Amino acid sequence: MGRLHSPRTRKRADTGAAHGNHGNDAGPGTGRGNAVEPQGPWRRGFPTGKKWSVMPMGTEARRPKYVVINADEMEPGTFKDRFLLENNPHLTLEGALLAAYALEADVVFFFVRHEYPAASALLTKSIAEARDRGYAGTNILGSGWSVECHVHESAGRYMCGEETALLNALEGRRATPATNLLSSDRGPLWKTHGRQ
Repeated sequence: MGRLHSPRTRKRADTGAAHGNHGNDAGPGTGRGNAVEPQGPWRRGFPTGKKWSVMPMGTEARRPKYVVINADEMEPGTFKDRFLLENNPHLTLEGALLAAYALEADVVFFFVRHEYPAASALLTKSIAEARDRGYAGTNILGSGWSVECHVHESAGRYMCGEETALLNALEGRRATPATNLLSSDRGPLWKTHGRQ
């Protein structure tokens, strides 16, 4: 918990790193997903750039668009999410904001394990600090882009590691995976999984 107000974190916030000042002036809707395609032997799993490339972009995309961060680690003996959220919640928030900017998202949900109250509290405080500084909320740094961030405490189910089960739980439904394979671009949250 001691790094929430660390000099390094504050320096990042003060110098602009925390609000997307990373040399990308292209603005929303320019296919930034391609910039995150990994190269080389360290690539594991399904590449982020490929996931992002299926998201509808531009003015024709359905709204609102969501980014959901899964911090509900339920595998026995794991605590990487807890460690990150309790030691540097600003870093997690910055990554989520960058993902939301790249995908032109309107809302970010942090799906945090119920047994991590300190992590939830620190992340909530970080979001409030970012909002106070103009890094989150309405018209971020005068850019015209807005994104709301929310912390959702999960009820804690191992199945929430699966994407559709997590979205069901976020919607207040039973955390059961969908029987049909759907991709992340399937439509608005709260109108998914074949149910209206």
